[in-house]
Amino acid sequence: MPAELQTQEIVGDRIEPAGTIGTAMQSADAAVDEDVESNPNLEASDAAASASDVKVTLPSGVQSSTISDGLPQSMDDVTQSPKPSFADLDDDTRAKLLQLLKDHDIFAAYEICPEYVEAEGYMQTYRRITGILCDKGQQKWEKTITGDLKDGDQWQLQYCWDGETPGAGGKEYLWVKLSIDQGIEWWKQLGSFHEPDLDMKTNSLLVDAFMIGQPTATHAIRCNIQSLLGKMFGCTQEYLEVRRFINKETGFCIEYNVSVENEELKKRGLDPGKMKYKKGTDMLLYIISFPRSATKCTAVLYTRAKLHLPGWMVSKFVSSVGPYMVRTLLPKMIEQQKSNPEYQARFAEDKAGFYAEFKDFTAKGVDEAQNRKEKYGALNLPPSSAVMGRFAQP
Repeated sequence: MPAELQTQEIVGDRIEPAGTIGTAMQSADAAVDEDVESNPNLEASDAAASASDVKVTLPSGVQSSTISDGLPQSMDDVTQSPKPSFADLDDDTRAKLLQLLKDHDIFAAYEICPEYVEAEGYMQTYRRITGILCDKGQQKWEKTITGDLKDGDQWQLQYCWDGETPGAGGKEYLWVKLSIDQGIEWWKQLGSFHEPDLDMKTNSLLVDAFMIGQPTATHAIRCNIQSLLGKMFGCTQEYLEVRRFINKETGFCIEYNVSVENEELKKRGLDPGKMKYKKGTDMLLYIISFPRSATKCTAVLYTRAKLHLPGWMVSKFVSSVGPYMVRTLLPKMIEQQKSNPEYQARFAEDKAGFYAEFKDFTAKGVDEAQNRKEKYGALNLPPSSAVMGRFAQP
């Protein structure tokens, strides 16, 4: 997509190594002060509510099959004892919790210590992004284009000019939202990102691509060296960090992708390689995806671009190139992941083990989709309450 995408703040991304927390949570006030100072995107009022006012009463025995279109019918009928605070965790459990957060396995961490996960801002980020993707009324689209992909699959492309955040007003950014039904298993549609060497074979924009560190099902970093206008115009190099909220209880995956600097990765102890080319565009991309059946899924990509071109030119480009990409390029990419022998071999090998996790989520998501009265897709997105389930509120 022709865009100079600008990065946006990342909320809840501070992870301290195991063993360094000590008695940081001896009091709720101390936790709030520390979180607000180190994480400016976590409002003091939100942190206070998370760290000192939260009373956790989780439903006992709630399984995937009992959650359908929204929250459980009653959160008070059956409750269990509150989870322990961070200060009450033993060293091994505390280390496990911090590692889960480092891997962005947020829901697994939440089951250990909801209070800490809330206080660190992770759930606030989840709820904010879900609201941006699913709730209506934040933006008035300049144009909406829809199309039929056959076999019951549809797509929709929307765009408008707006401010830094949806609904802020202004014309500083171009916001684009692409919703597309795909005739492929949910877990397979992630293959092109996680297999960069195979992606290069079909993506003409890529000159080189490789993963940084150890990717997991919920967190991964990838370097892309690419040229939008051919090698004669030079290449750019960018690092894309992906974080996923995979909610197995509701069958929806929320994802946010942002650019990360080479030096930042070095500070984390990772080896990002050398910067051989100029820095690429700063990325901000939100995604919601979900299985609709065993062989079909839907994905919604929501991004903003800061462009230095006349508005009429950009609108003309998006309204013509966007549909072309949906009708031609995306189906080819999907077909590669669906049936290409090299992809299938990688899926079967599953060295890192995350395809097994993707398959598990797909199976549970399919069950949820079949049990819902309301059927969701590219032209009928779920409300945020259905996506979040019992995690909709602290």
